[in-house]
Amino acid sequence: MIRYTAQQELELITKAQSGDRKASSLLVESMMGLIHREARAQSHRCHEPLDDLIQVASMGVLDAIRRFDSSRGCRLITVALVRIRTALRPTVRRSQSDGKRQVSLDDSMEPVADPADPDGIIDAQSRSKAVLDSIAATLTPREHLVLRRATSERGESFADIGASVGLSRETVRLTYDSAVRKVRASLQVQPSDSFS
Repeated sequence: MIRYTAQQELELITKAQSGDRKASSLLVESMMGLIHREARAQSHRCHEPLDDLIQVASMGVLDAIRRFDSSRGCRLITVALVRIRTALRPTVRRSQSDGKRQVSLDDSMEPVADPADPDGIIDAQSRSKAVLDSIAATLTPREHLVLRRATSERGESFADIGASVGLSRETVRLTYDSAVRKVRASLQVQPSDSFS
């Protein structure tokens, strides 16, 4: 990651504010660590792809560059953090309220060859069912209900699920997060840290 001194940063900001795209690009690149950190921090709160959140956060940095005022005596990172969070907030809220989820447990699957099956092909759907049944066994009844309804074809919002079962939206969100953590642990899938 590129780090600029305060003077170098100020020179790049001045160029970027006067329309120099290369200077803007260099400044955004220097903020990529912050961009990825903030996007990953919000990714567990919504169900938007990480790449989309990174793009929104990058737009926040561009907004910070446009709004930067050197007379305030702060560095760009201070303004960028506020603008990134401000840019991400509507995306996260929209994703939470529209009830759309990126997870689908009912996708059709093609049969695949399995080296453990010397006779040929194992039906991927029956294998998936077995895996899903073992994962479901690790969930509490409440977690199972929330995860099933949130990831169903209808993709109910946390507020709708909460209203129908007598829980607050926040309790449903926490239950959903707990269920997702258990599913990830069961699958031994760790979130990508390739951008650290």
